[in-house]
Amino acid sequence: MATWDNIQTWDLVLPPSRPSLDHLGYFRTILKDVPKKEPIGILGCTPEFRDMLFELRFTRVHYIDNNRHSVRIMNGMRAYPSTDKLEFGDWIKVLPEFKNYFAAILSDLTSGNIEYSDRMKFYYVVNQSLVRGGIFIDKVLTHGKKKKKLKHLDDKYRTLPLNLLHINHFSCEYLFDSELLDAEYRVDSSRFYDLLEERFSDPVLRKFAFLSRRVTPRDCIWWYGKPWSDLENEYCPGLRRVHSFDERLDSPYAKGLKIFVSIKK
Repeated sequence: MATWDNIQTWDLVLPPSRPSLDHLGYFRTILKDVPKKEPIGILGCTPEFRDMLFELRFTRVHYIDNNRHSVRIMNGMRAYPSTDKLEFGDWIKVLPEFKNYFAAILSDLTSGNIEYSDRMKFYYVVNQSLVRGGIFIDKVLTHGKKKKKLKHLDDKYRTLPLNLLHINHFSCEYLFDSELLDAEYRVDSSRFYDLLEERFSDPVLRKFAFLSRRVTPRDCIWWYGKPWSDLENEYCPGLRRVHSFDERLDSPYAKGLKIFVSIKK
């Protein structure tokens, strides 16, 4: 995954691109009744999830990742010892090795790493790796048919101070939630930055775009942008959705970011 090889400064990335206190609260609430000795899976190496599971005293935690660069960075951001186990490899290839195994699987914005053509296969192996009654807790960025207009974002960001919070929000809104996505329904960070460089003459906006590369570098690809109405029917067949948590209204992903909680039938 060349995209994740390019990410060097994950410590500068803020929620909602990483789990927030609210997000972790939802995950804790859902996990509170899961027995501590049951195996838990994490898609990726999210340090916030791994520290949370350590605090909750889960003893059989597996995290699945196929990028050693990311694993090294995320391990360095943990507060607690790495007592969990790395299962190295692609999710679609590794999860079938754990058929009917996990009591819960945790996911933080993983779907954008998976091409649309592979989504059904991905959700199928997630289903197969859960025990009956197992829980899939999935933080998902959804999109409507209409994305945020660049003109409206320009008007907003040229009035904001250049600080880490607003730089993160700039990255979220321009790269992951704007009409730039409509051309190919994917984030192509190099292409988007080139388009914004041509677009911006305002020095504040140009500086935002330059500093945004510390949060979301060039040469990164994620599959986001298709309307959720076109994707929802293929989401988690065989699982029953029992909860949905909405993002707070002051978030750059308000009304789009969801935490879905689904149970294997």
